[in-house]
Amino acid sequence: MRLFVRTAETATGDRVRTYFQARAAEMGSATAGGGGVFALFDAPFVPAVLQRMLADAAK
Repeated sequence: MRLFVRTAETATGDRVRTYFQARAAEMGSATAGGGGVFALFDAPFVPAVLQRMLADAAK
């Protein structure tokens, strides 16, 4: 699963990258990165991870 996010401002990009990095650390086989207004998450597809991310985004 690869997620690429482009935000409207750098501060939001920083928050998204921090979130992606936390999820990647939990999985071990995932990576997260980006810079400025861009954020990237790359991991093997696990439906529960996607469900969690969508639930967290709704908060």
